[in-house]
Amino acid sequence: MAKFPKLKDFCKATGYTELIYRQIEDGSSNMSRKMAEKVAKVLDLDVSDLLDGSDHPPANGLHHGTVGETPELKMPPGQKARFVPLLSMAQCGRMMAYDDSAYDHSGFIALNPKDGKAFALTLAGDSMIPDIRPGDTALVYPSFPPKNGGVVIARLNDDHGGDVMLKLYQQSGNNVTLSSYNPAFPPMSFQRSDFLWIYPVAAVTRIL
Repeated sequence: MAKFPKLKDFCKATGYTELIYRQIEDGSSNMSRKMAEKVAKVLDLDVSDLLDGSDHPPANGLHHGTVGETPELKMPPGQKARFVPLLSMAQCGRMMAYDDSAYDHSGFIALNPKDGKAFALTLAGDSMIPDIRPGDTALVYPSFPPKNGGVVIARLNDDHGGDVMLKLYQQSGNNVTLSSYNPAFPPMSFQRSDFLWIYPVAAVTRIL
C-alpha cells in the first residue's frame, strides 16, 4: 500500500484538494464512486474496500453502506440521504466525545441530516417504552444543543459512573432532570457538570 507522510502529498497523488477531504471528513460532502476508485488506485486497494463499509458486522434489518457515501436511492425533490456512523450504546459509552473513530463503524441511512457530524445509535433498555423500544435506531446531532422537553443521549462523567442514557431532558440553571416515558423509572436529578456530554436525538427509526 502506498504511504504518504503528509496530506498534501496524498492530495497531489489523487488530484483532489485538502478542502475536499476535509469536507468529506466533517460530513459536509460525500465521496463519489469516481473519487473512491481514484483513491483506491493510489492506495493500491480494491475499491470495494472503500465502498463496502467496515469490517464490523452490520445489524440485521437496517440499511447499511459506507459512511459519507450518498445512498443509491431515488429521493423526492429537495430531499437528501446520507450514510452516517452506526454505533451501539456500548460504543457510545466509550466515546469521550464525538470523534472520527465513529467512522470505523457501519453506516446507517439518515434522511435530510442537518448535522455534518450526525451519527446513529442502536438503542437498548426499556425506560422509554412504549414510545421508544430496544432495537430502535436514534439519529443523534452532536453539534446541536439539547432542548428542554426533547429526547437526548447523555453520558455521565466517570466520577458519576459513566453511564449512557436515553432520556427526556429538562434543564433549569445548572440543574438537569432526566425522565422516562416508562412510569416505572422515576426522574433523576443531576448537575450539568455531572455529564461528559448531552446530545439531542433528532429522530427515532423502528424496523417493523
